[in-house]
Amino acid sequence: MINRSDEQHLRRATAEGCVLFSFNTGDYAAIHAEWLASGQSHAGIIVSPQQRFSVGEQLRRISILALELSAAAMRDRFEYLANWGR
Repeated sequence: MINRSDEQHLRRATAEGCVLFSFNTGDYAAIHAEWLASGQSHAGIIVSPQQRFSVGEQLRRISILALELSAAAMRDRFEYLANWGR
């Protein structure tokens, strides 16, 4: 999906029932707000500033989040990866 818009990425993830993970915090925060305001739903969005965490730390935090929140609980949520450390 190279050269596709952020919204197209979210539409694809939603169609496949997948939570989207991105370093594009600002754009996805705005898209999330727009979608909810217009009654659109998505499978969830997780964001993190790029280079804040190592790849291993990103995976550890995503794993913690996945253990705590079901797919149903992630629906229409916007989560910051930084909130999922221990």
